[in-house]
Amino acid sequence: NEQHETHDTTESGRHTLNVLLWNVWLLPWTPNPPLRAEAMSKFILSLPEPQPDVIVFNEAFSQHDILFSKEMKEKYPHHVRLGRLWYTVFSGGVWIYSKFPIVYTNFFHYSGRRGVDWFAAKGMVLARIRVPKSVNNGEEEGKENEEESFHTVDVYGTHMQGGFEPSMAAARNTHVTEIIEFMGKESKDNALILFAGDINMGPPSEPHSWHYKDQSDADARTGEYLRMREGVGMQELEIVPSPRGVGSFNDINRFLMRGFPTGGRVLYHDFDEIKDTDGKMIPLSDTACLQCTINLP
Repeated sequence: NEQHETHDTTESGRHTLNVLLWNVWLLPWTPNPPLRAEAMSKFILSLPEPQPDVIVFNEAFSQHDILFSKEMKEKYPHHVRLGRLWYTVFSGGVWIYSKFPIVYTNFFHYSGRRGVDWFAAKGMVLARIRVPKSVNNGEEEGKENEEESFHTVDVYGTHMQGGFEPSMAAARNTHVTEIIEFMGKESKDNALILFAGDINMGPPSEPHSWHYKDQSDADARTGEYLRMREGVGMQELEIVPSPRGVGSFNDINRFLMRGFPTGGRVLYHDFDEIKDTDGKMIPLSDTACLQCTINLP
């Protein structure tokens, strides 16, 4: 991958936006959700600089009071979530938390979900975030000339259809069409866009990734992934694996961007297993924790 330069925040100006993406796997049947939620909350708060400005969660179906602790809410006071449909067991599981004000939100639920995904109200949520250009800007500063004092960034979070069956593939393809239509309607042509989510597709590895049934499935999903990326005009970010080697360009947990200057990278955070109440070791989550750093205009 081509190497891109990113710049840190200085005392005078904010040059980057840092966004964390994590599928936190908080389903009722997973290992000790309350213990893991507490550990994940502490893990996020203890991350090294640059710490996240925005967090996009997937599968945050339960343990909200623990995952979104008092300390988390103080650091990230603004949020939006994708709620339930009247007939679903679970919400959409997508939450966006932000240090900076969210000035507009919208969402939609996918029209088709198959298999176990039927029980969750999967869809997409938009948080339009006002990012101060100066590190000294408070929420009340710069309102007379807001365009010069703030960047407006459209952050989209989603969790798309999983699975290998033809009906699941058809549902996922419908999701792609609906994403292109929704983002085209919500974001202006010159908008700064950051897309984040567990999308259950992406460029396959060679040989095909374990996420896919076979090479044919990988090729089909890659085709839909490219249709979505190109349909919105988004770009990839450079991938930087963690010290333990976690992280790949073939990951189905992905960031995409549009409208930002050249540059941007995705860093993967290593995390350790924790000890359950019975003494057994359990993972914090079954997916990677990744964070993008993108240059602001």
